[in-house]
Amino acid sequence: MVATKMSVLRLFSVLSVLIFINVDSFAQQTWTYDFGTGTGTHTSGVSTTFLPSPQTNGGTARVRVGTQGGQFELINTGSGYISNLGTGSQLQITAPTAGSTNKFSIYGYAGSELFYTRFNTHFKAADSGEWYFFQGSGATYSNNSFFNTDHVFTGIRWEMTTSSNITSQYRDGTSWETFTNTSFETGVNYDIEIFGNNSTGSETYDKNGTTYSLASDTWDLWVDGVRVESALPTGNLGTGNDVDSFLFTSQNSSGNEAVMAIDDITYANYYPSYVVTLAGGECWRMLSSPVAGATYADLLAPIWTQGMSGANYEFGEPNVFIWPDEPGVDDGDWVTPSNLNDVIPPGTGFIVSVFGDDNFNGIDDGFPKTLSLAGDEHTGTISPTLNSASDGWTLVGNPFGDAIDFNALTTSNLTDVAYVYDRNAGGTTNGNAGSWRSTNGNFGGITNGEIAAFQGFFVQNDGASPSLEIPEAAKTTGGTFFGKKAAEVQFVEFEAEGMGLINQAWVLFSDTGDFIRQRGDAYQLYPFSQDYALLGSIKENDIFDIALFPILKDIEIPIYFETTESGTYNLRLVDSNLSEIENLIFIDTYSGIEKPVKGDFSYEFEYISLVKEKASPKALECGEHNLQTLQSFLPTVAKAAAKPRFKLIVNPEAKRHNDTFAEDFMLMQNYPNPFNPTTTISYTLPESTSVTLQVYDMLGRQVATLVDAQVQAGQHQVTFDASALSSGVYIYRLQAGSTILTRQLTVLK
Repeated sequence: MVATKMSVLRLFSVLSVLIFINVDSFAQQTWTYDFGTGTGTHTSGVSTTFLPSPQTNGGTARVRVGTQGGQFELINTGSGYISNLGTGSQLQITAPTAGSTNKFSIYGYAGSELFYTRFNTHFKAADSGEWYFFQGSGATYSNNSFFNTDHVFTGIRWEMTTSSNITSQYRDGTSWETFTNTSFETGVNYDIEIFGNNSTGSETYDKNGTTYSLASDTWDLWVDGVRVESALPTGNLGTGNDVDSFLFTSQNSSGNEAVMAIDDITYANYYPSYVVTLAGGECWRMLSSPVAGATYADLLAPIWTQGMSGANYEFGEPNVFIWPDEPGVDDGDWVTPSNLNDVIPPGTGFIVSVFGDDNFNGIDDGFPKTLSLAGDEHTGTISPTLNSASDGWTLVGNPFGDAIDFNALTTSNLTDVAYVYDRNAGGTTNGNAGSWRSTNGNFGGITNGEIAAFQGFFVQNDGASPSLEIPEAAKTTGGTFFGKKAAEVQFVEFEAEGMGLINQAWVLFSDTGDFIRQRGDAYQLYPFSQDYALLGSIKENDIFDIALFPILKDIEIPIYFETTESGTYNLRLVDSNLSEIENLIFIDTYSGIEKPVKGDFSYEFEYISLVKEKASPKALECGEHNLQTLQSFLPTVAKAAAKPRFKLIVNPEAKRHNDTFAEDFMLMQNYPNPFNPTTTISYTLPESTSVTLQVYDMLGRQVATLVDAQVQAGQHQVTFDASALSSGVYIYRLQAGSTILTRQLTVLK
């Protein structure tokens, strides 16, 4: 029997009693809790429904605002949002008074004597206030005000002393002691990890290829990937008790509001050596293994697999595939592993279609999902086998437990670009299936050119006999970037956003740049979403995510934009280094508007989609995983389908392009045209003058006055809303001093 869609596969649910994977309370489990993507505020009393529910066996999430005020806020954008703290929404806890005692806890999960906990946190500036983290077991974690040190294994206290300084302490029995090697400040993001041992004997855990010993009744503290405190004492929780709850709480804040932000919590009832979180929703992921000898089944154990030997269910369409690397095999012919109990080759990648239902019982277990591996990390230099096809692609992977610096890889006859498909990039429209991110080591959507642990990525050949070496020295430590940064390269990074879609592009300038593709140029690849936006520069009709151009006087660089969704978009400058470029001008060739590219550059425009079918040429439906769908999961270079709307002029002649001093009165064709209901009319004045801009029907009757004022010299835009007009052709007329200019526009309803 062959099943081609997840809905069809549910026909097998009658077998679920036979194939359901039972997870009892004593099984090793890792839970990920990232607050989802929702927003909202809780300001009074107790709630166990305000926050998302933890995963199966992951306990109960509870918030409580005390009688002295404060709040819990889920926030994922805008004012007050803390950048780079984590994924999706973050929880911000406010304690505005000395009596504020506000508690967030997850209690009653399937605990054990050994545990691992990780969370990201940030403290906003405050002159007073105390924040606490407790972990252990007992009523402390599920009631309003009761606290008992007998319920505490791990205790941390952060005390605000000035607007920037924090005194940090740990719980030792019934008292507090100051950390020896650890300091915290307000306004800084921290990655906190805790390994605890409440058993009667010593235990060991592995992290980043190193084994650490942990005595009975002690815990280790890691901050930003570094073990800063070891063998810390505990509260008075009895030895041998399971640790099954944790708590964040506050008190003694006055003068101004103490705020603690939390995101991306991971907790486990064992010591996982390596952990990766799959956030977002169903769809394909590109993965690799950092552990020597780990199998596909080891890594994918928490999620559903099918269609091959060693899977949870060996029938149906497969949902795990590898990229062929044998000589003579087409690099578009995905194949399945012969058995999921096969070892994942070091440095190779694979893809898996991840479902919401982890055990095929008809219940969506939701996201995020956590995969983990225990064992020894790969060592030495890893050299994965590459596909030898001309311009061929190979799916490789990070073989280590830390991120790797792409600049530190040794390559031969490759384009020196890495491509990662990010399920959560590209926007939110139409159940977005994700978008590509790329890097040449210095620029691109993969931050700092660092390939994350567990991440598979594509590389492409640009010659015969390609090779790739991934040395152990390429690993980064604690998220710190040790790679080369091309400070001498001039660049601009643009971002286009609108209609729930988003895309970026990098334009680089150097004496070594060219108008044809060269190493380090990254293609813009078609995303797999039904709706998408593409932004990039053009070389030889190919669209580039990252492209290096020469620094010459008065050169033009075409900037291409394409989307499936008509509407309003904003193009903005995200980052730049233009110290060697005197002038860079952005031009909208449709409206004639010119703007200098400076630090606050932003340009809003209307776009009518010319894509005939509202789908990417390689659209995926997440939740499907038949072979036909799989063939869509191929890197496909985006091509310019129309004349580029925008362009950049590098170091133009002053009189040719100047948005302040125009030589003539100009009235540009409105855009879009035809339109419904709004369009933009642009005009240029060489001097300050009295201006009227009016719209007439074909009988000469005035139907709208858009401008009637004294207007300064320069370029100007006016939005015309024709909601009250019927379909037809109209005349718009500009009178500037004694100059009169007219054009036609078309309303199409």
